[in-house]
Amino acid sequence: MDAASEIAIIATDLDGVITLFNRGAELMLGFKADELVGKQTPMQFHDSDEVTLRAKELSEELQCSITGMDVFTSLPRRDGKESRRWIYRCKHGTELWVQLVVTPMYNAQKQLTGYLGMARDITLQEHISFELKQFFDLSQNLMCIISLQGYFERVNHAFTVILGYSEKDLLLTPYAELIHPQDIDETAEEIKRLYDGDKSLGFVNRLKHQHGHYVTLEWFTTPDPDTGKLYATAQDITERHRLELMKTEFVSTVSHELRTPLTAISGALGLVLSERLGPLSAPHQHLLKLASDNSQRLTFLINDLLDIEKLAAGKMRIKLQPHSVTALLAQAIAENQTYALEKQVIIENTAAAIDAVLTAELDRFRFLQVMANLLSNAIKFSPANGRVIVNAKVVDDAIRISVQDNGPGIAEDFKHRIFHKFSQADASDSRAEGGTGLGLALSKQLVEAMHGRIHFDSTPGQGACFYLTFSLLKSNT
Repeated sequence: MDAASEIAIIATDLDGVITLFNRGAELMLGFKADELVGKQTPMQFHDSDEVTLRAKELSEELQCSITGMDVFTSLPRRDGKESRRWIYRCKHGTELWVQLVVTPMYNAQKQLTGYLGMARDITLQEHISFELKQFFDLSQNLMCIISLQGYFERVNHAFTVILGYSEKDLLLTPYAELIHPQDIDETAEEIKRLYDGDKSLGFVNRLKHQHGHYVTLEWFTTPDPDTGKLYATAQDITERHRLELMKTEFVSTVSHELRTPLTAISGALGLVLSERLGPLSAPHQHLLKLASDNSQRLTFLINDLLDIEKLAAGKMRIKLQPHSVTALLAQAIAENQTYALEKQVIIENTAAAIDAVLTAELDRFRFLQVMANLLSNAIKFSPANGRVIVNAKVVDDAIRISVQDNGPGIAEDFKHRIFHKFSQADASDSRAEGGTGLGLALSKQLVEAMHGRIHFDSTPGQGACFYLTFSLLKSNT
């Protein structure tokens, strides 16, 4: 079938009798031209119920009785043409969706002589559109489209179920009015981050329910680069969030109770290992060193758990002061050199080549804590004789710090949960490298508490690069 034959062209006289039925119409509907021309009207292949319904609509719109072929010709006579979707019934019983454009025809004396209809088969598009609508409407997750003006353009049924509002109310309410007051600034920053090209990694905020309480939602959002609209899905994690808070409180209580006896155990092991109480045999020293290392690891775990709990409860004091970023990076690298030497990894500080004094407001201790985590991870996963590259550069009014390794990289199925608590790419007891699974979760919270951002790039097999971004003090810009 050539391009021209894909269009059904059908002409009628003023009475609606078909005067032209082209090859495209024959192929589309299964009728031969000589079966219809001069004998039938388009009613032969239109759905009668659809025509009756349209006649009623037009009668109300035009305030007059519309019947018969006037259903197809009244608007073209008034407006010059009409484009509308219709159902065609083929000769052998099948149905097609078509986009039909009807225009009036005139002779040289500008007298109306008939009507020309051009129909295009849109059955496939309609089927796809229906499937997408069903997917949108039947999804148990919330799905929506948000305009540049901050209004919902479309919401699915799950929105009305989970938030309690009618669809009409949601479409008339600015999205920002539903956000918990404590989450507004963070939500605005997340939207800006998305427009800047970062990926959505499961942003959490709270929206107000019709009955006044708040629902905790986890969002995955993509902006349209052409229109700026936000296409988003969200999952109700209110119950999960409540359980996580309970778990956090439980872990915090247990951690506090463990801290005192563990400190005593670590101290006692350290005293024995120092041989102040007497010499040790090699087997005894090996076993005691193993116990000491594990008690130290438990201490780190408990300290991380308590730090996360303090951050979650808003009890951790973050003391922001102006600091030279390059000086802090040099200190962080120096503090991690011993571990790098042990692992036979070289740390290359390319940030040291920056001439300007770049200053940002940071909590010195917490910044060094974050860098220690990033550097230790990069060293841990680098091969022997590998390199970890630390860099810093100015991007707009901010400084972006990067820690790049040449290790195995981050698996695709792990990327979305890399900043979750207790997340590890290999959670088995036999994994090659140890870790608590808290370092990156804590680092993310600490960076955000210092008004910064943390993200990463990684291709499996080609290493990983973590980025920290902080605003530069205005005097340096």
